[in-house]
Amino acid sequence: MAIDSLRRPASDLAADLMVGGGSLTLAHERLFPIRPELASLFGVECTGDDAPLGLARGHTVMCSGAAAMSCALAIAAGPSRAGSWVAVVGEPRLAPSAAAEAGVILRRTVFVDDPRDGDPASVLSALIDGIEIILVSSVVMSALPPSLVRRVQSRVQSRGAVLLVAGAVTTVVADLHLTTRAHGWEGLGEGFGHLHRRRIHVELDRRRGRPTNGEFWMPGAHGGVEVVSRGGASVVPLRRTG
Repeated sequence: MAIDSLRRPASDLAADLMVGGGSLTLAHERLFPIRPELASLFGVECTGDDAPLGLARGHTVMCSGAAAMSCALAIAAGPSRAGSWVAVVGEPRLAPSAAAEAGVILRRTVFVDDPRDGDPASVLSALIDGIEIILVSSVVMSALPPSLVRRVQSRVQSRGAVLLVAGAVTTVVADLHLTTRAHGWEGLGEGFGHLHRRRIHVELDRRRGRPTNGEFWMPGAHGGVEVVSRGGASVVPLRRTG
C-alpha cells in the first residue's frame, strides 16, 4: 500500500470507518499495553513481557512541550503493536514513515485530514465509535468550544478508548499530562557529523497520585524510544547560525 493512500479526507471518513468496528476489547479488560521502555514512567512493573499493561481505557492523555508528538506516538505504539487501531487527526505534517519508526503499525492506522472545515466533533465521535486510540493535534482540540470538548471526552470514557492530545490545550481535562523537555541531540562533533538521537526529559503528572519522570531518547538510534542509561553520553544543543 502506498503511504499517500493512508491519509484520508475527513469528509470520506464516515463511509468506511467500519475497518475498526470489531476491534474494541471487552469492557472488563481495562488497560492497554504500553512500550516496555515507558513502564517505569507509568509506574508499572515490567516483567519481561513485550508490552506491560498500564494505559487505562477511557482516559485522556495530553503530551506537551518540545517533543509532544514524539511522546504521543510512543504511547500509541504500545496498543498499536498489540492489535489496536490508531487514528491520527489534524497532523498533515506528520509523515506516516515517522509514525512507523516510532512503532505505530501503519496497516492499523488511519490518517485523517484537518476536520476543522467541517464538523470536527462529529468526526472525532465517529472515530471514537470504531477506533481505540485517537491521536489529535492541539490545533483541532483548541478549535472546539469547551462544551464539545467535554462531549468528546465523555464519549471516550463511555467507549473505553483513549484520547491522545499532542500539544497543550487549556479546555482539555487530562487524566495524564506528560510534559517533555529536550536536552539536545547526540551525533554532532565539532561542527560535523549526523544527528543520531535526541535526549528528552519526560514528567508524567496524574490527576491522582504522585508524578513520575524519566530520561529517554526520542527518537533513539533506530527511530523508536530508548531509556537513557545512567552516565549516558552528553548531547550537543543545536544553535541557530543563520
